[in-house]
Amino acid sequence: MDQAAWSFLPLLINLIIFGGMAVGVLAGYLLSSFGLYGIAKSLGTPNGWLAFIPYARSYLHGSLAGEIPVGRRVIRSPGLWMVIVPLVESAAVVIGYVIFFVVMFLQMIPAFERDTPPAGLFITILLFWGAFVLFLIAAGAVKGALTALVNFSLYEKYMDRNRAVLHMALGLLVPLYQPVFLFLLGGKEPLGVRPRISGPPPAYGPAQ
Repeated sequence: MDQAAWSFLPLLINLIIFGGMAVGVLAGYLLSSFGLYGIAKSLGTPNGWLAFIPYARSYLHGSLAGEIPVGRRVIRSPGLWMVIVPLVESAAVVIGYVIFFVVMFLQMIPAFERDTPPAGLFITILLFWGAFVLFLIAAGAVKGALTALVNFSLYEKYMDRNRAVLHMALGLLVPLYQPVFLFLLGGKEPLGVRPRISGPPPAYGPAQ
C-alpha cells in the first residue's frame, strides 16, 4: 500500500465507525417506533402514529406506561416529563455554550487591547467544562431513571414484576436492547387480555 493510500486510512476508519453508529441509531429509532406503535395498538391507546415523530414518540412512550408510583408520590404525566426533561437539557446546553463564548469574548477584548494573554481564561475554560460534564452526568442520570421507571411500568402490563425488572435493567446496560425488546413487545398481548383468534368468526345457527 503506497503512502497516498495510507493517508486515507484514518478517514476510512472514521467513516466506518460513524457509519456504523448512524446505522445503529436509525435501527434503534425504527425498532422503538414500530414497537411503541404495536404496544399502543394492543393497549387500545389512540394516536399510535405518534411513535414515528421525534419528541411525540417520547410522549407516547411515557403515556403508555400510565401513572407511575414512586414511594409515596405518583408521576401522573410521565409522557409529559419524557418530553420536558430532554428539552430542558438541550436548552441548558445551548444557553451554557452562549454564556461560555460571551464570557470568553469579554475576557479576550482587554487582552487584545493590551496585547497580553487574557487573564483567567484557562480557569474559565476549566470551570465551564467541569460544570458541563457534571451537568451532562446529572441530566443523563435523570433521563435514565425516568426511562427506567417508564419501561418498568410498561413492561408490567405484559409480564410479572421480576421479569419486568430484568428487562428494564438490560435495557439500561445493553445497547439496542430496549428498542429490540419494545419491538418484540409490540407483537404481544398485555396481561388480562384474551389472545386474538384468527380466521372467520364461528357461525351460530338455530338450535337443533
